[in-house]
Amino acid sequence: MKTLSLSILLSLTAGLAPRLASAGEIPAPVARFADEYTVCAARINLGAFVPQAWSDAILQAVPNQRETLTVPLGQFTQGAQGWLDGFRAAGGREVYVLLSLSYLGMEPPILVIAPVAAGGNAAQLQSLLTPITGGFKGECRILDNCVVAAPAGVWNIRETASLRPASPNLEAALENTSAGLVQVAFAPYPEAARVLEEMMPRLPAVVGGGSVTALSQGLRWAGVSLQAPPAIGLDLVVQSKDAESASALRDVCTRGLNALGAIPDVRKNLPGWPVIQAALTPTADGNRLHLQINQQQLTTIANQLLVPALAEARQKATRIMVLNQLKQIALGLIMYANDHKEQLPERLGQILPYVGAPAVLLLPESPEQPPADLMQQDETARETWINNHTPFVLRFGGTSLKSIKDPASTILVHQKPETAIDGRVGAAFADGHAELLSTEALAARLKSQ
Repeated sequence: MKTLSLSILLSLTAGLAPRLASAGEIPAPVARFADEYTVCAARINLGAFVPQAWSDAILQAVPNQRETLTVPLGQFTQGAQGWLDGFRAAGGREVYVLLSLSYLGMEPPILVIAPVAAGGNAAQLQSLLTPITGGFKGECRILDNCVVAAPAGVWNIRETASLRPASPNLEAALENTSAGLVQVAFAPYPEAARVLEEMMPRLPAVVGGGSVTALSQGLRWAGVSLQAPPAIGLDLVVQSKDAESASALRDVCTRGLNALGAIPDVRKNLPGWPVIQAALTPTADGNRLHLQINQQQLTTIANQLLVPALAEARQKATRIMVLNQLKQIALGLIMYANDHKEQLPERLGQILPYVGAPAVLLLPESPEQPPADLMQQDETARETWINNHTPFVLRFGGTSLKSIKDPASTILVHQKPETAIDGRVGAAFADGHAELLSTEALAARLKSQ
């Protein structure tokens, strides 16, 4: 499972990168680093990757998120372009990522290889790639006119173990995968079918059960390629043993997608799942499966996947801001009490001199904005406006702060339940801290106080 997850992650990560060299055999400088248990190889042409084109394509795909994405995408474009300029100047063109089961136990079990073009500066290229090894305590070396990065444990294995050449199926996957921005090839290791059949004779019930041979014999190799903007597209080809195996494997894919679509969270967060499922269902053509996803389909999928994620991120950011506001309000209440013989204010508006901007009494994305002259209005008008617009409720108004016996569990001010964000509201306590509570938990706390 861990290996499968890493393979999927590798494919997805590679898919966000560059433009690919033409399909063909693994180049000699790179072939040296692939062994019989190398199950995944990605070839990425950073020489043709245009960050600005990808940023523009993303904004075009999700125009309703332009305001949210423009700044981070601009930062990505600037940083990526600067790094790429240095990479190309040092003689870097393509990058290969090899994932091998020989390195299981290493984190991650991969080799990252960048051949150095004629006239390039290997040492300079090494300095650019070395930082990527920091996350997995690895090492970057210069070998056979390539810069190679890998975890320390991988280097130890390569120096002490006798490794045999890569499976011909891996090379076949690269040769038969269409050229594009990126090529990713996958081929099971030689004993994979036997091991899978012994460990799991039958497929899980969630995909309809049946003999595991639909998978073990149905997958010889697979390759996926990604085309660059402006005509973004994804092509997948899967080689099976024969036409019958290809058809059985397609049925497994279909049942798996059906099962995924039946998961409650998927139905809730991806209402357009049927469209995504249709785009992800391969077709059988003899002993191969094919899947082609065009730009329009990718745009639909991106919208379905990205919009809920951005909505969740926005909700999380709003909740954090609400907690910060409640901490400010709690501090303002305590400061007011310190200046008024330990008496808490009777109304929230009375703490404005202690919290600064009146906007602290509103939700972060509130369409209402405090009048510019709010602080100059008479107290009645000011309190009326605040009471009509604030989402916060003051408790124990006019009470002595000293009379509160358990400040850490006594709520001084809380968010109104009707303004809950994803079922949760903020509450600030008499000791100055703030928490997020479910609306049910808030009601229980208020009832007990």
